[in-house]
Formats: sequence, structure tokens, C-alpha cells
Amino acid sequence: MDVAIVGYGFLGRNLLTSVVEKWSAIKAVDPYFRLAGVSNSTGYAFSPEGLPLHGVLDSGGLEHYSGFTLGGTSLELLDKCSPDLVVELTPTNIVDGEPGLTHIQHSLRMGSHVVTANKGPLAHAYWELNAEAQKHGVMLLY
Repeated sequence: MDVAIVGYGFLGRNLLTSVVEKWSAIKAVDPYFRLAGVSNSTGYAFSPEGLPLHGVLDSGGLEHYSGFTLGGTSLELLDKCSPDLVVELTPTNIVDGEPGLTHIQHSLRMGSHVVTANKGPLAHAYWELNAEAQKHGVMLLY
């Protein structure tokens, strides 16, 4: 399973820390699990072979990771890695649900499952997002 984390702030770092801590259990369930990409508001890191988890965590911030693409967007990352699962963790914007709403819509249309902690997109477009997930046979979890 290829996974992309969109929103590498407090929640994204803590998620990656948990993945590292539970690596043996994750690999026992899915030996093909890999982190294909991670993005934040300034760019992204991507590797078709999977990113080295400790390398990303120990870099002192995603911008300092050697494979970081400054200025790249989260949508570019999603198009590059076509992940099976997108974890959308950008800051909640209750006014318009962006940028999370666009990330979730794009992911669902690509046929990626989505897990989000972002309330803004759900407050603005829950029914539409749910219909899009059903249309493409993927899960939208929150």
C-alpha cells in the first residue's frame, strides 16, 4: 500500500512517529506498505520506492529533507505518487474548507482512499465527498 501524508505539521509528524513505532505490526499486516510522499504548505518529498521514515523524521523539518521539492504542491505530489491512501491533515479552514477540500476531492477522484482529521472540508461538502467516494469505490474516513 502506497500512502501519502498531505499536511506535515503537528499531526503529520506525530502520525509518522506512530508509524515508525508500530512498523513491525504494520509490515506484518501489509508487507508492501510504504510512505510514497509527504507534503506541507511549502513543498513535498516523494520517492516511488518509498521514503525512509527515519530520514524524514530526523531531518529537522520536511524542508530540510534531502529529497524535498521546494515550491511543489500537494496536488502535484498526489499526481506523482497515485497513492492507495491519502491522509489529509492540513489545518482546518472552517470558512471554505480549503485547501483540504481540494485535496480530498482530488484524491477520491483518483481512486485513493482518504482519512482526514480536517473538519473544514466535511463541514462544507460532506454529502458531495461521500458521494464521490462511493462513485469511485473508495473509503472516506474521518
